[in-house]
Amino acid sequence: MTYIPNVDPVPTGMINQTEAEIRSGFKVIELVNFRGKEKCDIYIYQPSSEDNKKILHFQSRAYSKYMSDKGLMFRSQVMQNLEERGLWTKEHDKQIEEKREMISALTIEAQEIQSKPTIKPAGLARLKKIKEFWQNRYNELTTLTLERESYCSHTIESKTEGDSLTYKLSLCVKFADGTLVWPSVEDVDNPQESYYATLIANHAVSFWAGLSQEIISNLPAQLADALFGGEEKSEN
Repeated sequence: MTYIPNVDPVPTGMINQTEAEIRSGFKVIELVNFRGKEKCDIYIYQPSSEDNKKILHFQSRAYSKYMSDKGLMFRSQVMQNLEERGLWTKEHDKQIEEKREMISALTIEAQEIQSKPTIKPAGLARLKKIKEFWQNRYNELTTLTLERESYCSHTIESKTEGDSLTYKLSLCVKFADGTLVWPSVEDVDNPQESYYATLIANHAVSFWAGLSQEIISNLPAQLADALFGGEEKSEN
């Protein structure tokens, strides 16, 4: 998971909308040109207690299935194999941790400068330099994290999680009239609807995690503004 400094850069409106969605138990997204309709509302629901029982049972069966697949390994085995081959070592993990620490330190420094009633030209110059360093470290951290996760995309854990998500989508994604968008796992995996399935899945995963895809999509820009704005408090 990509490290995000502990700041609150998200617009209040987005937060309020997400809180309302969580309280209501569902999120609505609008699709364009889906199944012959110019516009179509899709409802993503929180799983019910009965749904969760079904999902856990499905997950257990998926895990057992992949456990018996001799071509798959556990995540820990993959990471050990990568280390033995020199493709991913403890040095890479150390780089990730160091970049997280640098991001955290830069964030704190920026917040300290921002906390002053007015910011002198030297402070603004430092903020500009911090922004440059911060963005570079953030991009490097994201690249490293994604690289590490890509190695584990075919592990027993990732396969189980992927199948469980597909099943969860088949239970919890509905049209406005309450009918299921995908009545079965096979329907979710329909290659002709892969674009829409990925789009809906991104929103669903974010919603089930208590966030929203809108917040995630806007986070980099909002985060930079929150950390490195401040010209309005500068001295002339």
